[in-house]
Amino acid sequence: MYTVKSWLSSNALRVDPERYRMTEDSIEGIDWQSSNTSTPANIAGVRAPLLIMAMTGHYWMVSSEIFYQRATSRDKQLVFVEGASHNIVPCRACEVFPGQYGDTVKTTFDHVANWLRERFTD
Repeated sequence: MYTVKSWLSSNALRVDPERYRMTEDSIEGIDWQSSNTSTPANIAGVRAPLLIMAMTGHYWMVSSEIFYQRATSRDKQLVFVEGASHNIVPCRACEVFPGQYGDTVKTTFDHVANWLRERFTD
């Protein structure tokens, strides 16, 4: 059960109506610290190696860049998987021709495997 206060603290962000705007590469005028579940606020506490992967067939590319910019990990990487949708499979509606983006699932997991291997194997 939620109270109004608990719902707002975990599901809403304070926005400055005079400064709020979305641009091609930014979301401005948001108080990222105003929610318990705000990734841009919480990512500052992550110190471990960090891999952020954005899928270019989905709309979270700008937010992924915001996460990367606010991350304080010394070892951090932001990569984009061309043509992948949010669930990693190719965005068929984004393709100019069938099969344009190939096997985005394999591309994604191969990158993750290599990233992990570079950091965590002797």
